[in-house]
Amino acid sequence: VKVDWPGGPELKVWLGFAKLGEKTPSAAVLERFFYSSADASAENADVIALYVTDLLLTSQNVESMRNMLQQVLHNPADYCLNEHSPNLPIRNIPAQLAKLSDRGGRYVSMWVAVHKRNVESLDGDDDV
Repeated sequence: VKVDWPGGPELKVWLGFAKLGEKTPSAAVLERFFYSSADASAENADVIALYVTDLLLTSQNVESMRNMLQQVLHNPADYCLNEHSPNLPIRNIPAQLAKLSDRGGRYVSMWVAVHKRNVESLDGDDDV
């Protein structure tokens, strides 16, 4: 999606949604989801947002889900990632529990990446 702000630059925004059905995506699958379409790739996007429902998190897979955007993005150092927030209930996974099941917790998750060229430091340094 291209967003044209009056008086501002055009922004490339990549939005994705997936209902996972109590499954856990791999980094390779998410990378294909982000980048496999020539017309709708997340490549060099200003904002990338992925909303998923029915994400299954268990003690066996939670470590592989940490920092998922950092694993998937082609240039993660160019982005501010919400999975790095110290306020997340589950470290490095931006997810909220929706329901407990016999297999583990079912979560909703919203991963967001904002390109650093669109972010300004509040304290004047270059570390965003």
